[in-house]
Amino acid sequence: MSMSISPRVQTRRATLVALLAVLALVGWGMAPTQAAAPSRVAGVSATAIGATSLRVAWRAVAGASSYVVSVSTKPGLSAPKKVRTAATSAKVSGLKKDTRYYVAVQAKFGSHAGARSTVESVRTWKTRPAGPTGVRLATNSVGKFEVAWKRVAKHATSYQVVVATDKALKHVVFRTGLTTKTHKWVLSSKIKEHQRYYFAVRAFNTKSTPGRLSTVRSVRPHAHQAKTPANVTVRPASSSSVQVSWSKADWATGYTVSVSRTKGGTAFWSQRVAGTSLTVPGMPRGVSYVTVTSDRLKATFAPAKPVPASPREPTPAGTKMFSTTIGSYNVLKDSAERPFYKRVPAIVTLMRSMDVAGVQEVTYGAVSKHDGGSSTYRPVELLAAKSGLKLGTYDPRTKVRCSANSVHVLYDDAKFDLVACGSAKYAVGESRYWAWDRLADSATGQQLVVVSTHLTNGKTVADDRTRAAQGAQLAGWLATLGDVPVVVTGDLNSYYGVTADTPMARILSAGYYPADLTAPSIVGGQYASTHAWQPTRTTAARIDHVLTSRAVVASRFGVERVKESTAPSDHHPVWATVSVYS
Repeated sequence: MSMSISPRVQTRRATLVALLAVLALVGWGMAPTQAAAPSRVAGVSATAIGATSLRVAWRAVAGASSYVVSVSTKPGLSAPKKVRTAATSAKVSGLKKDTRYYVAVQAKFGSHAGARSTVESVRTWKTRPAGPTGVRLATNSVGKFEVAWKRVAKHATSYQVVVATDKALKHVVFRTGLTTKTHKWVLSSKIKEHQRYYFAVRAFNTKSTPGRLSTVRSVRPHAHQAKTPANVTVRPASSSSVQVSWSKADWATGYTVSVSRTKGGTAFWSQRVAGTSLTVPGMPRGVSYVTVTSDRLKATFAPAKPVPASPREPTPAGTKMFSTTIGSYNVLKDSAERPFYKRVPAIVTLMRSMDVAGVQEVTYGAVSKHDGGSSTYRPVELLAAKSGLKLGTYDPRTKVRCSANSVHVLYDDAKFDLVACGSAKYAVGESRYWAWDRLADSATGQQLVVVSTHLTNGKTVADDRTRAAQGAQLAGWLATLGDVPVVVTGDLNSYYGVTADTPMARILSAGYYPADLTAPSIVGGQYASTHAWQPTRTTAARIDHVLTSRAVVASRFGVERVKESTAPSDHHPVWATVSVYS
């Protein structure tokens, strides 16, 4: 028996069939896939990096899209501070100082979270790190210095050097920038050379949170090395003072002038000045040595070589009788390499200003012209003839030859008359002599003795002693002359300061004066008197001298320097203009 279906049921059935057909089309019967939670995070580490922060790191989890770091002061991580990141490390800030924190990490994928990692713990740093130890001056330099210290074991991220002018560090002049190293140069225009500073080191664990200061140390930064004064010149200012001048030295802030009786000896007078000249009072008679030492801030020093000095010779009590120019010239002995007769024209040109000349190494004995011929001549007679000066051949009174060796005195016979002459041999050393002429001024009749001598050469200690002994012998003979004015000329083969005991010192001790030091005016005073055909030294180390007795006062002294390569001798002539008193 068939059953009838109502139209409403039929309509619902048709709708259901259609719905099932649609569901079949979209995959009816296939259940959706459930998303899996990420794995548990492993390898978690937590490190404090400051008083209020720490860093957490972990290993990456496959399939994780992000991570959540939980930080809490409770082991159970209640009320945690959370930081989300896609990286495998995170910095957690805003924490409390010196506090124990517990840390865990979870991996996430979408809304799904993996299991929480194991809980790690860490303590944030204290706010103030301890003061660094082992603080020391590592390097001292000009206007700067380097400080070093030991690294603070805990809580320090950087360091700073504090510099002050007082030990309590109340007057701070400079603070360095922060450094993570354990040494730091202190560089600033505020740091001055050779000024005392005090320094300490402070550790930081954040840029804004300083630790305690270290032990205070001190330093005086080096000063620049002062350069040596140049062109030191000493001239007599009076009979008891000298004027010293020099060129300004680089880096110098002051100069000390010191005076000693011997070269390199203890100073009996000294004074520091800021300028480049000074008058030295209280100078004793004879030769002293002046040293000018530059300094920078009294910290670095540079002494110049000692310069011989002497005050002006006192004006004698008698009457000034006449003035004349007296020279000394070692003309170099005759040789085949340099025949004397060929050099005579140049020699006499250099002697043209001399009224009286003491000459050395010019023989009376006859020599050959070295031209293969048999003709001979006497060098000293040729020199006299060409120079226009007179050679005293015999003593007018005794008819004894004035000099038959290689030292002689030549004079202008228009101005002087020969009264007596002679020569003598030194008792020590090789065959060396002195010759002398007693001259009378033609106008006034005032007598003057002029001596020419040539002492032993050589550079040994024994040679120095021989020259000193020869000087002593000559001084003894000079004493026999009485009050007659005397000028000693010659190649003494010694200069002031070469030894403590020189032949000049022996003669000066007998009441004589060095014309090259006492004359108010000097020409070429910076030059040595020998050159060996090389550029003349400017050390004023002269071995040729003009020495005057008390009745003879030098007003000018000169070194007649010529071109060395073509010079007629290895010596330059020296001369002095003198006034002779009764």
